Amino acid sequence: MLPEEKVCKYCGISYRIYDVGMQLKNQQNEFQKVEKQLSHLQDELKIKYRQSYIFSQRLSEYKYFWNKTLSLLTFTKRELTSIKNEVYDNYQNWTSLKGEIFLQIKSISETALTEIDILNKSLIVSQRNKVCLEKEMKNLKLLSDAAILRYQQIQTSRQQEVNLQTRCYDLEKEVLDLQCLVEALGVKLQKAVTEMDNYKEMLM
Repeated sequence: MLPEEKVCKYCGISYRIYDVGMQLKNQQNEFQKVEKQLSHLQDELKIKYRQSYIFSQRLSEYKYFWNKTLSLLTFTKRELTSIKNEVYDNYQNWTSLKGEIFLQIKSISETALTEIDILNKSLIVSQRNKVCLEKEMKNLKLLSDAAILRYQQIQTSRQQEVNLQTRCYDLEKEVLDLQCLVEALGVKLQKAVTEMDNYKEMLM
C-alpha cells in the first residue's frame, strides 16, 4: 500500500487506526458478553450453594428424626417382647389352671363352680387384653413402615444433595474457565490498545 493510500483522502483518518479501532470495539463487545455470562454463572452458583445449605439442614432434621424413631422402635421392641412373654405366661398359667379346674369340677362343689365363673371372667379380660395388644402391634407395624419410608426419603434427599454438589463443582470449573478466558481477552485487549497507541505515535 502506498503512503497516500493509508489515509482516507476525504476524512484524513488512517485506515490502520480504523481497523484496529473496529477490532478493539469487537473485542470489547465480546469481553462484555463474557462478563455477563460470568455474572450469570456466579448468581447461579450462589443459588446452588443456598439450595445445598437448605438440603443439608433438612438432612440434619431427617437424621435427628430417624435417630428418635430408632430409639422409639428399640423401646417398642423391648415392650413387645415383654408383652409377648407376659401373654405366654398368662397362657401357660391358664393352661395349668384349666387342668386344676377340670379336677375341681369333678367334685362338683359350689366353691369350684364359683372359682370357674371367676376364671372365665379372667379369661374374657385376658382375651380383651389380647385383642388390644394385637391392635397395638398393628399400630406399631404402621409406625415401623412409616419410619422405613422416612429413611428412604432421607436417602433420596442425600442423593439429591450429592448431585447438587456435583453440579456446583461443575459450575465452579466453568467459572474458572471463563475467568481464564476473560484474562486472556484482557491481555489481547491491552495489546490492541498498546498497538493502537504505537500507531498514533507513528502518525503524529
